[in-house]
Amino acid sequence: MASLLGTGSALAGDGYYNQPASGGSPLYGDTGAAGGWFAGIRGSALWLEDIGYITDTRLGSIGLDATFDVGWGLTVPFGYQFTNGFALGGSLGYYSAGIDEISVLYRGRRVGEVGLDADASTLPMLFNASYQFRLSDALSFTLGAGAGLAWSQLDVDDIGGQDYDLSVDGWDFSFQGFGGFNYSVRPNADLSLGYRYIQSETDEDSLQGHNLEAGVVIKF
Repeated sequence: MASLLGTGSALAGDGYYNQPASGGSPLYGDTGAAGGWFAGIRGSALWLEDIGYITDTRLGSIGLDATFDVGWGLTVPFGYQFTNGFALGGSLGYYSAGIDEISVLYRGRRVGEVGLDADASTLPMLFNASYQFRLSDALSFTLGAGAGLAWSQLDVDDIGGQDYDLSVDGWDFSFQGFGGFNYSVRPNADLSLGYRYIQSETDEDSLQGHNLEAGVVIKF
């Protein structure tokens, strides 16, 4: 499953902090000093959507439905911010959430629960593109998307109180969409607050995560 590109402020250097370039765009200025390389780090609270498995038998459909606990994530965005507001780059991330129980379904109806001690994690490596809308001298809003590969793993340690050692992992296609606000606290540093949706396609199902994230981006 598993973030990921953030953008720093489109203003960099003392001459472009909280003021437009003379004679240039009121948003980004008209020289290379308004753009540049950036890197950052963001932490997030993660909500993974339920995953399930259903099979048809002579007695009817039988299924399993797992509900995740609230997890956590970490995203490291990097790339280049152009003076017109566009940015290209990449991101590395790590996301993890646990499962406490799994529901048993018969013909679409829940008939019981089984205790489960399991964890799902994903490490996405994505290429991203984004655009930054300047709202004021210090405040901006970023929208972006990305795609790439993610390594996902499911570890099961206990089922119904019995030890159970199972680990399944693999590389899968992954994509994301994100948006958030950036606030310039220094000429080359932004604080950010936003939302990120990330999905990784696995052989049996897909890991779909919703992230509320906050962090910092540094402009070089």
